[in-house]
Amino acid sequence: MTDLTEVPTQTDFWLTIWNDIKDFGPSFYVFIIVFMLWTYKQSIIEFADKIFNLIIGKKKDLKFSAKQLAKHQVFKDLDYWLDTGIKSIQIKINVHDDEEEYAKNKEKMAKEVIRIIFETFRDTLTKFISENDLDNMDDDVACAYLLDALKKNTITERQKFYEKDIPEKFIHKFTVVNTMAYDLIRASVKNVFQKGNVLDTPTKVYLAFNTFDGYLNIIFNNLVECVNTINGDLKSEMFDGQPMYRAYKTRLRPPHATFTNIVKDKLSQVLSETYASRANVIKYFKKDNDIYHSSVYEVVKSGVTEEGGNMQMIDDENEKNVLNVMKANGIIVADISKFDNITLNRLVVRGVKGIIIAPITDENNIDGALVLDYMSKESFDKFCKNKELDKIIIEYTDYLKPYIAYPENYRF
Repeated sequence: MTDLTEVPTQTDFWLTIWNDIKDFGPSFYVFIIVFMLWTYKQSIIEFADKIFNLIIGKKKDLKFSAKQLAKHQVFKDLDYWLDTGIKSIQIKINVHDDEEEYAKNKEKMAKEVIRIIFETFRDTLTKFISENDLDNMDDDVACAYLLDALKKNTITERQKFYEKDIPEKFIHKFTVVNTMAYDLIRASVKNVFQKGNVLDTPTKVYLAFNTFDGYLNIIFNNLVECVNTINGDLKSEMFDGQPMYRAYKTRLRPPHATFTNIVKDKLSQVLSETYASRANVIKYFKKDNDIYHSSVYEVVKSGVTEEGGNMQMIDDENEKNVLNVMKANGIIVADISKFDNITLNRLVVRGVKGIIIAPITDENNIDGALVLDYMSKESFDKFCKNKELDKIIIEYTDYLKPYIAYPENYRF
């Protein structure tokens, strides 16, 4: 059973961050901004402190009552989001052309997540005001109660996530992405209350609520970032009793669990020697009298997306030319312009500029293939100039042959 108070470890935190930023895309720059905020948190707080003191110095009569807290702008903004804003959200998600259903379900899930967050947050703040006599409460006690309310709010959020079947993979990643901003907000709340007797307790709470109002936008931006970077990880998951991606195909498992590490070590050597960006070992098999192929093993260079999950149960009827060319000529070495429409579209989606497809044969029958994707035309051209290209590739395909040998009665 999952512990609702469980917090990601430091290792989980940095591994998740690295997987998002290693390709130096938009996620990298978002991370840099948040990291700078976190690194210079104390400086930012001290700067805010000075601004805060200037305001206090110029406006000695800054004062709010507990009654005014119920009309704070944060409640108006939360009401707007819950009544109108969430319905109009449209999240642009980068997916393959045949994954529109998956994209819509991710957006639907994101709307439910933000609804839970904002609804729970509104209830937490409302309860905090109603259950505490802030006009007559010590500010240190009020600060402790408010921070405790925030902690309980997080636990309640997670409970509601589970009740609505929000995938655990998404909950974990969003928690990691949101951790820096959440810690910064807590630090800001503590800072507001460290003002001695310059302000009374309700006024300090009011100013703390101001930080929450700004936090709403941070939460939304973090959610969008999380939805966009989680890619295909949720395809096999369920949301609200329905599959996230009905067309999801279970990944073909290796003939034996011990094969995976052995083959991946070898494929890492392949990438190094051939300058390829991505290596897949695919298996050809017959199902219902049709020929299909699926990726069994995959290794990618740092910053390159994995595509093995999308290379499952591919009907060979759509790619007869590939199999026929291999049967007639052996290894295929070509830039993507040499392929027809269906195969070409699949390669373009994978970001391929050049490709090498080498048959893995068993008693003169093509049992599978080693597929090397090149994201760089220069790297592709460089290896193509190697006079021992065929010899190098054949040595690898001969080595890989036993690792796609399935039992005779295996059900694909």
